[in-house]
Amino acid sequence: MRQAIARSHLGALIVVGVVLLTFFHRVIFQANLFLPGDFLRSDTLHQNLPFKFVLSQALQHNTLPFWTNEIGMGFPLLAEGQTGVLYPVNLILFRFLPFALAYNWALFSSFVIAAAGMYVLIGAFSLGRGARIFAALVFSLSSFFVLHITHQNIIAAAGWVPWLWWSLRKMAGNRQRHYRWFTVAIITLQWLTGAFQITVYSIVVGLIFLLLQTLENKARWRLMACYGVCVTVATLLAMPQLLPTLQLAGQSLRSQGLGTIALESLPYHPRNLIGFILPYAFGDPGLGTYPRFGGSWGMFWENTAYIGIVPLILVAVALAIGKTRRLVLRLAALAGISLGLALGKFGPLFWFFYLPVVNDFRVSARFLIFVIAAAVVIASYGYSWLLGRCKRRGIRLVVAAALIIISLLDLFQFGYDYNPVAPAKAVLAVPETAAFLRSRLRPGERIMTIDASLDYDQINQSGWRHNLNANLDHRNDLDPDVNLLWGISNSSSYSGLELSGNAVWEGMIDQGLQRGKNGVGVATSALKLLGLANVRYLVSHDRLVNDRLKLVFQTSKAPGYQIYANDWAVGAGVLIKTAVHLNSPTNLATLADGDTAPTQTLFLETDLISPLVASSAANGQPGAVRLLSATPQRWSFAVNAAQPQWLLVQNTDYPGWQATVNGKPTLIYRADGLFQTVMVPAGRSTVQFSYRCDRFVIGIIIAVLTLIVGSVYVLWPWIADRVNSVF
Repeated sequence: MRQAIARSHLGALIVVGVVLLTFFHRVIFQANLFLPGDFLRSDTLHQNLPFKFVLSQALQHNTLPFWTNEIGMGFPLLAEGQTGVLYPVNLILFRFLPFALAYNWALFSSFVIAAAGMYVLIGAFSLGRGARIFAALVFSLSSFFVLHITHQNIIAAAGWVPWLWWSLRKMAGNRQRHYRWFTVAIITLQWLTGAFQITVYSIVVGLIFLLLQTLENKARWRLMACYGVCVTVATLLAMPQLLPTLQLAGQSLRSQGLGTIALESLPYHPRNLIGFILPYAFGDPGLGTYPRFGGSWGMFWENTAYIGIVPLILVAVALAIGKTRRLVLRLAALAGISLGLALGKFGPLFWFFYLPVVNDFRVSARFLIFVIAAAVVIASYGYSWLLGRCKRRGIRLVVAAALIIISLLDLFQFGYDYNPVAPAKAVLAVPETAAFLRSRLRPGERIMTIDASLDYDQINQSGWRHNLNANLDHRNDLDPDVNLLWGISNSSSYSGLELSGNAVWEGMIDQGLQRGKNGVGVATSALKLLGLANVRYLVSHDRLVNDRLKLVFQTSKAPGYQIYANDWAVGAGVLIKTAVHLNSPTNLATLADGDTAPTQTLFLETDLISPLVASSAANGQPGAVRLLSATPQRWSFAVNAAQPQWLLVQNTDYPGWQATVNGKPTLIYRADGLFQTVMVPAGRSTVQFSYRCDRFVIGIIIAVLTLIVGSVYVLWPWIADRVNSVF
């Protein structure tokens, strides 16, 4: 009997898998990549794809991408959770599969996990196999997953939501200890996806789900406490990811929370509720007909919730019937609370987003994943009730098949063509500008792209579904972080956790740009600052205007992309004579005032340096600096200084970096707002900078200790029995 049941479930899951493979066949079997567009920048092309590429390259060399030199003057990539470095699915796929295949299977795995989770969740509500198949397909092909294909880590975390609910329901109805560990494992995996917003939201909604499931349970408060322990243990196990990310957040623009931005940015407006029935009622961004985000308009992929017309009708059926009404109403209450949270400033629960931790996230509409999940479970009750009205087996099979097929046709029509595909070979091929720069850039030199995001916005003004060639050609702009695909270092970065120092620096550069009809005027002060950062080349779709800029390359296709040489670039590592204290970030503007070279004065952000040391460097004579090697986590220089001087290294000053001079540890000071500097003695010296992510190491220790304590707790009854049998 058990074997027959197992075979029936296996057959059902195979059916679900075949349907999902049909949806993904263009990327799984045809060597393509999903390439959805966006405004200003694409979260696929400019973030997730290059982040995963660096992860793949690191894993191929049996290491982890703790740091990269190729974006933002240096950036802690593992700490940027969207990379999903420690998520087991990513570790396996990107280690053993070719990059494009691994990327597509990582996306596909999230849909499979979501479908399988909903399948077992519906089983936990004692509904039949047909209802499980129906719910699994509707949930995994719903708007949240299809529209968020561009956000790989978000759908990875969302895929575990039904698994968490299943575990909590089992934990509420069964006192067996292993369900608690399922809960711990699921939340740990959500943390490790790097989608911290979805994970926090999931934990909150999970608490509400458990409370609603245990209203008559006398032990509900004990279960709540048990859930709190599970969340705590899962958080401790995820510390190798969480601690580096918290450190990065503390150095970023989000260090003080988002304040009112958590509510004002990309709101979910009540008018978007029509999307449950007509998802394209306000237009399609892929065709350029949906209003551009801004004001009260959010983004289509954030503000659209669609599960199909048939499932929506079945939700109404389930709410109308009397059978199991109490359970359905509790699920409806869960959906209603989640919807109230998704509405953000437009809903009654707006105050929630001022709470600590929650205030670090924007886009309240992401609570829609829980609305969708609850609605699908409710629809499954309607599905089961409707089939129960069919007395004859033949009619029941026809109705069941019709409900599933009509729902699938509806969902495929909604989402199959939403995400355009492009040949992986074409996306990853080296563009003309990157090929030129690869032959010209020396170690430590960087580029900067000018107004590339505005160019991308212009290209996609009329949508992105039918302008694949223009989007592929735009790769020539090398806008961050797409430059990572070809090993080109860009002084800018595109991250949800932009470092504060980099933001100030880029703001100063932007002040030196004058945009006009005849191109973009680049002030000499901006070129000096870029030169100090060792930015040797500027890339732009527009004509750049400054007498010191020299056009050195132009792409062959129109409209062209140009590369200009910046002769203010000072080289990797530079000796500077004078050091002064930085009292205010605005003082950085004086670095490039008048005819002054930015290498004449060093602004130090510290009060620990003595006047004697500062003055000894002030009278130093020019020396020589030679970059010996530059890897993601190590810089090495040969320095020859006539007198003690400051060695400025154009690398982001960030916790975890250490320096030695002739093998002896020395202090690193923050200079010029974001760079690193050390004092070097007179004569010849070897200076080395190395990065070690201490927070990752601490996180590993915490996780291991948690595993040990947890293992002892689990095995203690067995250990006690063995001890008693001996004595």
